[in-house]
Amino acid sequence: MRSVGPLVGCLVIALCAAFTAGAQAAPEIGRCVTVARSGRLYMGHYVDKACNTEASSQEISNGGHSNKYEWEVALGPDGGSYTSNGMFSEIKTRRFPVNCKKTVGKGAILSTDTVDAKFTFVGCELGTHTKEECHSNGAGAGEIDTGNLLGTVIEEPGKEVFIEYEPPRGEGPWAQFECAPHDRPKVEVEGEVTAKLTGIVNVSSKKGRIEAGATVGEQFLLAEYLTLEHEEEEEEAIITVTQSLKFGEKYEVRTAEA
Repeated sequence: MRSVGPLVGCLVIALCAAFTAGAQAAPEIGRCVTVARSGRLYMGHYVDKACNTEASSQEISNGGHSNKYEWEVALGPDGGSYTSNGMFSEIKTRRFPVNCKKTVGKGAILSTDTVDAKFTFVGCELGTHTKEECHSNGAGAGEIDTGNLLGTVIEEPGKEVFIEYEPPRGEGPWAQFECAPHDRPKVEVEGEVTAKLTGIVNVSSKKGRIEAGATVGEQFLLAEYLTLEHEEEEEEAIITVTQSLKFGEKYEVRTAEA
C-alpha cells in the first residue's frame, strides 16, 4: 500500500497555515486604570496612562514605583452606558427615500466586544420637502425608531474597527415605519448594518464616532412592503447615518494589531 503520510501532513500544515493567516483576533473594549499600591510599590503591568508601555518583568513581579497602570476589561462606574446624536440621515429604498433631520440614540457596553444600541431618526419625511412625514408605530410624527440592536465589534486589516448592528439573535426588524398618507404600505427593514468606529480605537476617550452608508462599511438590508391586501414586496435598503458617541468614562477599543 502506498504511504500517504507525508502528503497528508503537508496538506494539514498548509490548511493550518492558511487558517491562521486568515484568522482575526477580536478587538477588546477596556480601560487603562490606576492600580492601588501594594505597600509602597505598584504591581501594574504598564508605566504610562495609556497602557502602551509595559513595565519590566522585575517591576511586575516584585513591584515598582512607575508601573502604576493596568489594562482591564471591566466597565467603569458609568456601567458602560453612552448616548449618541447626529445630523442628517437617510433610510433609502427605491420606492421610499426617507430623509431625516437628525438622529439620537443610547446604549451600553455589554462585554469586551459587544454593545447594545437603539437609534431614533427624527424629522423624517418622504423625499425632500414633501411634508409627508414618516414614523414608527407608537412614535411621534416624523420619528422612526429602531428596535433594540446588538452590536458586535470586529476588526478589519489595517486596524480599522467596525460595529456590526443587528437585532438580537438575528430576529425581528431593524426598523419599521409608514409614511403619510396612510394608504401607503408599511415598511419593515430587516438585516444588518456595519458601521465604522473611530475616536476610541487604540486611544482612550469619552468620545467616539460611528458612520454607516453606501460607501462605508457593509449593509445587508431588505425593505419589505406590507400592503393592505397583505401582499408582500421587498427590495434593497440603505441606511446612511453618522453618530457622535459620548461615554461617562474613558474607554478604548484595542485592536489585536496595536
